[in-house]
Amino acid sequence: MPTPGATGSAIAITSTPAFTMLELSNIADCNALRRYLIKKGLTDLSPKTAGMNTVSFCGNTAKKYGAGFIGQLQKLPADWLVLSGHHGILYASDYGSFAVDPTVDPSDCYNNNKYAGFFNNDYHHGRWEQATRSLPNTGKNDSELYCSTTEPASSGIAPFSQANPYIPTDAALLGALKTRCKGIILSACNTFSYRHVRKKWVKHFPNAVIFGTYGKIKMGLHVIQALMSAPSTTTDFWLNPQAVLDSSPDMPQKISKEVFKQGNKKGTDIGMIYKNVAYVSAASATDPMDELPVDFIFN
Repeated sequence: MPTPGATGSAIAITSTPAFTMLELSNIADCNALRRYLIKKGLTDLSPKTAGMNTVSFCGNTAKKYGAGFIGQLQKLPADWLVLSGHHGILYASDYGSFAVDPTVDPSDCYNNNKYAGFFNNDYHHGRWEQATRSLPNTGKNDSELYCSTTEPASSGIAPFSQANPYIPTDAALLGALKTRCKGIILSACNTFSYRHVRKKWVKHFPNAVIFGTYGKIKMGLHVIQALMSAPSTTTDFWLNPQAVLDSSPDMPQKISKEVFKQGNKKGTDIGMIYKNVAYVSAASATDPMDELPVDFIFN
């Protein structure tokens, strides 16, 4: 197993079904999914915090492990890629640019905001709550970690690393991740809410099934539990989701409905994207119809 901070060329991976995870907030969320996937026959390839047999965790250890974990995950192609933590636009203050006019539709922020990402607790309580684009270093914290899920913001308004563990800038590394990836789980608030975020994931992983959320969630564990408890997400699904989803024309909507139903029990709105189609609840569609990055099917 790779050690934290290791560098080098892309790592050769066996054909055994496998997954990697990066948890940026509550370690219990991803650990629950980790145990479940291992029972289903998948192998965990995630780099580990020294002395911990658990998922890659940067909730409060980013200063020591953050860059190393991201660098390693970019070199670890796997069948399932999982990101969990906090997710939102670059700074909380950015919401103000879409709220100064009371006549502006709130969905304007979801459709037109260009920058968003996953981040850990230290970024959330630091820059995200305190910084602005004109004062981006307010709230700076050595243990912060931010992973862009859109095109990165310029260094003038975001003077810090925005590296995404699953969307590296190196074409060869991205190609290897894209080729092997069968599914992606984005467990945090608003991981599907922003149009530019959806476009980014669909652009780089057009053949993967992607699960994400619309709106705020109480905890990432509710996303994980919904995926684990849907009747059709059997062992076969986790080992080869494309084979299951392609087994009948109505299977994608069937699975998305099951996951949505399970998530809705905990007030969590979960959507699914597969083959350039987004399966969502009718209440969660925010795009103008002529600007959809994917076609929508409502559950």
